[in-house]
Amino acid sequence: MKKPITPSKKKPIDILKIEELYEVELKQEKQDVILNDDGRKSVRNFFTTNENNEITGLSFNNLTETSKDLSLIKKLDKLIFLALTRNNIEDISLMFPLPNLKYLYLGGNKIKDISALTNSFLLEELAIWNNPISTVVPLKSLINLKKLHLQDTGTNNLIELYV
Repeated sequence: MKKPITPSKKKPIDILKIEELYEVELKQEKQDVILNDDGRKSVRNFFTTNENNEITGLSFNNLTETSKDLSLIKKLDKLIFLALTRNNIEDISLMFPLPNLKYLYLGGNKIKDISALTNSFLLEELAIWNNPISTVVPLKSLINLKKLHLQDTGTNNLIELYV
């Protein structure tokens, strides 16, 4: 039987090498949770065992049934860092708004529509690589966005951000 994962009071383990890949430093402000293909099939399993709304960093990666449980993430309104890579996510609208979110990593999913990000005004870094996105127009309102990772997406018209 697997031991339940509890949030660490120390700096989170950077299993995905997020710091290295995206040149950010994961800082421990309150709590960070990183779960990567640890036998859980969905985000729901995490929320039934951990009712902590003080979490500021969360990483769920390589999970098979994440999409239907995204609405639970919306409850974590103190999130600053969120990584949901390679989870077959199609619709991100269920998890927004996240008013304090600064770093969002959604690479390797099946996201077509990013309009849910329109009011994510604090967002500084967004990684949406390898998603079938057709337009980046919803990102025009993100005035604090400093880094945007769009490799292997369906969009090739970045002029939309400047018009």
